[in-house]
Amino acid sequence: MSDNGIVRKRIAILCAQPEEYYQKGVLEGIKDKLFEADLDVCIFAMYQKFQETKAREIGESNIFNLININEFDGMILLADTIQTPGVLRRIEDRLYSEYSKPVLFVDKDSDYYPSISLDHYDPIVRLTEHLIVDHGYKDIAFITGKQWHPYSRERLHAFTDTMEKHGLNVRPERIYYGDFWYASGETIGDELALFPDDLPEAIACANDYMAIGLCSSLTKHGIRVPEDVAVVGYDSVVEGQDSPQPITSIPLPAREYGEFCGESMLSLLKGGRIGRFKNSCELFKGSSCGCHNESVVPKVRLRPTWDTDVSARSFMMERNRILADMLSGADLESVMDSVQSYTFQIRPFDSFDLCLNSYWAEDTFKVGEALKTGYSDRMIDVLSCGREGEGEDRLDFMETFDTLEMLPKLHEPSDEPRCFIFTPVHFDDSSFGYAVLGLNGSLARLDHSYCMWLVSVMYGLESLRRLKVLLGTNKKIEASRYIDSLTGLYNYDGFLKHADPMIERSMQLHCYVSVMALDISGLNVINSAYGRKSGDKAIIKLAHILRDSVGEGAICARLGNDEFVIAQLTDESNGKILHDIRMRISEEVAKYNLPHDYDIVVVSGEKVGRCGSINELESLINLAVSIKNNNKVREQKVRLDSSLTPEQKKIAETVKNLLDENRFNYHYQPIVSAKTGEIFAFEALMRPDIDPYIGPAVVIEYAEHLGRIYDVERSTFYNVLREYENKKNLFNERKLFINCITGVTWTDEDTDIVAPKLKQYSDRIVLELTEQREADDEMLDKMKTQIRKLGIQSAIDDYGTGYSNVVNLLRYMPDYVKIDRMLLMGINDNPQKQHFVKEVAQFAHDNNFLVLAEGVETSDELKTCIELGADLLQGYYLGRPKAEIISEIDPEVREEIFRYNAYKNR
Repeated sequence: MSDNGIVRKRIAILCAQPEEYYQKGVLEGIKDKLFEADLDVCIFAMYQKFQETKAREIGESNIFNLININEFDGMILLADTIQTPGVLRRIEDRLYSEYSKPVLFVDKDSDYYPSISLDHYDPIVRLTEHLIVDHGYKDIAFITGKQWHPYSRERLHAFTDTMEKHGLNVRPERIYYGDFWYASGETIGDELALFPDDLPEAIACANDYMAIGLCSSLTKHGIRVPEDVAVVGYDSVVEGQDSPQPITSIPLPAREYGEFCGESMLSLLKGGRIGRFKNSCELFKGSSCGCHNESVVPKVRLRPTWDTDVSARSFMMERNRILADMLSGADLESVMDSVQSYTFQIRPFDSFDLCLNSYWAEDTFKVGEALKTGYSDRMIDVLSCGREGEGEDRLDFMETFDTLEMLPKLHEPSDEPRCFIFTPVHFDDSSFGYAVLGLNGSLARLDHSYCMWLVSVMYGLESLRRLKVLLGTNKKIEASRYIDSLTGLYNYDGFLKHADPMIERSMQLHCYVSVMALDISGLNVINSAYGRKSGDKAIIKLAHILRDSVGEGAICARLGNDEFVIAQLTDESNGKILHDIRMRISEEVAKYNLPHDYDIVVVSGEKVGRCGSINELESLINLAVSIKNNNKVREQKVRLDSSLTPEQKKIAETVKNLLDENRFNYHYQPIVSAKTGEIFAFEALMRPDIDPYIGPAVVIEYAEHLGRIYDVERSTFYNVLREYENKKNLFNERKLFINCITGVTWTDEDTDIVAPKLKQYSDRIVLELTEQREADDEMLDKMKTQIRKLGIQSAIDDYGTGYSNVVNLLRYMPDYVKIDRMLLMGINDNPQKQHFVKEVAQFAHDNNFLVLAEGVETSDELKTCIELGADLLQGYYLGRPKAEIISEIDPEVREEIFRYNAYKNR
């Protein structure tokens, strides 16, 4: 708050590479406008727009996870600078779902928020016309940015439109794509130099950096600028103006644009609208295009102070020893003492804070302890520096603050508005903490040397982290580092170490590795209610049960706290061995629970696959752990769901176990030709293997409640296709109808297993798509494309209910339409139903569908369906669903079919 007690509003700015010329100018402009309105500013920035490795993407973008959005009254995103894949989308989605205050996107459109952008079209037109009109060039090439980038496309369109306006042809090979950086300009220059007889007269570049790289390359190849090739750039950076041949260009009004961004946010805060920024197109005339440096003002660049880099001992001085001094430190205190002693290199500033995750204060640093995402719940402001330095700087290794505060200084009273720049402190994907630079005046201190100074600090911390890990490894730890001290099982390292022989053996025998991940659900409840010793006893007991339940050659390990993993070789891919192990574990856990006041509830997840390396085994473990975690959430959902009665919870638990253990059988009901009475196909119908029995409709209802409808679909296809393959001789090449739940999206892994089987039997498989769920056009097109690729047929199930209509028949374009039982019940006595079914049959035949009358239960219904034009028949009158596969229906019923057809055809 300010000195009069009024709470000062606070605006967050999110960006990357803030020290770069354009970004810094925009940030200065925004800051100045917001300061005029007495607002605080917090800048959260990555060091680069995009990073070279996945690990650095994680480490740098983690700074955005620090932002407590509730602390800000508005957000400004320099969106085009945040080019790390997926990061901007995650930020935008989070703000949309969690944040209700004004958000402004700069230089990029948003799906949800207002945005503003610079006009890059008119300046490129002006530059191109300068080459055409002022210099008379006709053969002009253009270097734009990345092909996908909107600014690249805008600048290219401006160039091609201008060329076309002046009647000049642009050859396709005269268009080049760079990345707005020096190196891409150099690469294109190298390409041009390969064909010296086909050089363009002039080259227009979409920014100065690429123009500088281009000129550098051309000059190295003996091609003179501008005598042999004229060059212009765009954005007129200082490096371009100071080039040997100053680059003719048009400056970007970065600071003015930033002020406009600030004004736009102020307007949004008041509920107003934002306008459009119009930038000038004033040429900076250098000599790279053939002009004569009309805009170049000869000057000697003077230092603002008497100090030089060496005398001021800045970071850029030749004898900079900060990293060497940090590397000599053996603990956090000595390393941070070195950092403090070198803060003079990044002055002047109003404040500087280095905040580290709380685990840095611990005596030991475990391998892998560094966070990958987010920050610890509490942070240590290890180094806090004031404006003057002497007497204001302090080191503190004990006192912590809530990470939601982001920085204690942020909440202290202040007479004037303040600006804080937050940047990540990390090494690759390991999060160490963050640095906060306070600059209430100019942002000049936010420069390349400041960023490089922080890089040295990060390297020093990573070195210390590694040293602490090494120092913490003594002989005792080395001897027992593969064994979990509480249970005597392997820990994860021990598991991986002893898994190597298992993987080699699985490759030799060409067999599978079965992995089961287990968890004690509610261990924290046991710890809270009965004490941690009781929790430890439960962990130890489960470890003994696991060891006794697995077969010879299996590996058991405790991954941590209440999490375990088992791996065992198997000849089968269906998980039968894991099922048997789970049953033995369940029996032993039930025995243990009887005399105790608390119950151990064990949740598991399994995965079976082939492994050729440790990485593949770890992937298998991760999948099993993911399944286990999902099952744990579902188990807790059932146990804690207050909307379910005790009886319903019992049913939900039963359905969960059915799905976990894949306890489903399938009965097959014949589908009969309405002309011959021969069995045309079978429909596979799910029958849960449970006593007391619950029906398929109940299973599906509770599976939806548990969020496991996908597991029903997956089990059906896996089980039915396996049975079809094992009983091919009994099915005798008849078709098989399999129920398919509309709207279920298959994982790539399951698709890779099921799709080849469907393709193998494509001439015999029919997918039944229920009409009680309507698919949208996108989902339907995707489903039809998959069906076509597999070469299988489709049927609409339950036609006449739900969303069914003639339009949907045309949308689906199935091979079969199954008329619902409700339309056929008593149809022999109902003229309206007869008329409807006859019309459907006629429509279907006109559009090459076959009509299947479903639910035929009487002789009269059979006769009526044949007379109305049904092609296929199904129902209890023709044959009930059975586990065994029949070869023919009741001869008397078949005789009836012949008789009714003969009567119909008279």
